[in-house]
Amino acid sequence: MTRFLHCRIRHLTRYRVRTFFLLVSRIRKFYDLRFRRFASGTGVPERVGELFAEAVQLSQTQHLKPDMALGIIHADLRRSVGETNEFPQRFFCDVGLGGLARWLRGAGYESVWKPNLDDATVIRETQRLEATLITTDSLMMERGVLRDGNVPWVWVPSSLTCEEQLIIVLRELALPIREPRCMSCGGSLYQVDKEIVADRIPPRTALWLDEYFECGECHQIFWRGTHWKRITEELTRLRNVSLSLS
Repeated sequence: MTRFLHCRIRHLTRYRVRTFFLLVSRIRKFYDLRFRRFASGTGVPERVGELFAEAVQLSQTQHLKPDMALGIIHADLRRSVGETNEFPQRFFCDVGLGGLARWLRGAGYESVWKPNLDDATVIRETQRLEATLITTDSLMMERGVLRDGNVPWVWVPSSLTCEEQLIIVLRELALPIREPRCMSCGGSLYQVDKEIVADRIPPRTALWLDEYFECGECHQIFWRGTHWKRITEELTRLRNVSLSLS
């Protein structure tokens, strides 16, 4: 009976690992290449299997999506070798990451999103802006300037939500939450006198609030209302999650 149970446990463990890898086959290929490059640099080839095992364990213990768990392991790996220490804290978000760009702006970071650019132009624009590229494109990552580290980058799985992608970015780059920028365009916010923008404030809001901010780029008006509070609370929660996963 004991032998049967041990065999059953081993079978279930193998089943979970196989299921884990099937769920993230494309994503696993990217992380497999990354883990192998790290292992070759350390001279410990068996480390590749250990990293995947750590991702399986993290997925199960923290109830994370498999690709989220791989992203966390990869983020920690890059930080442990100092790979991302000097990355610019200005971001160029690739096509499909418009939502992440908005969250990064809310967290206080300049984030550019131009969805209609081809890969070569995205890379050139990232270099021109001296920014860090954030992408979900594993094929783009095969380009020499990214593969060889000439352009700083963060890769996030496309299957994750904007919030989950933000957790990986915050963790990988050890980013704090700053004063927000305009979530529409990324411009800086400046406090303005209530009298100057009185005609642009909803009447009910004007009755109870005296502090207002204007975007220096698109000139949209902001105030610390319930929407601002919800965004701030969610960003704080996501930052705390990014610090707590282990």
